[in-house]
Amino acid sequence: MQKIVINVCHGGFGLSEEATARYKQLEGITDPDWWPGDILRDSKTLLQVVEEFGPMVNDRCSELKVVEIPDDVQFQPISPSPTS
Repeated sequence: MQKIVINVCHGGFGLSEEATARYKQLEGITDPDWWPGDILRDSKTLLQVVEEFGPMVNDRCSELKVVEIPDDVQFQPISPSPTS
């Protein structure tokens, strides 16, 4: 089984400020303009942060959850459609 992070709420995939700071710390990210939107949903660091923070990982538009899926299942995150 493989673990991935999903958003079970209708809204964006976001991290709280504290969870973003922790992710950046663990990854060694120093760019103040870095945005967490491109984090891979199976990132070991993301999984760690979600499990570490629990419900406090979420921003106002997300409800992140770690789920396990079979190893032979391929997944692709669905991104919101770009606005014009």
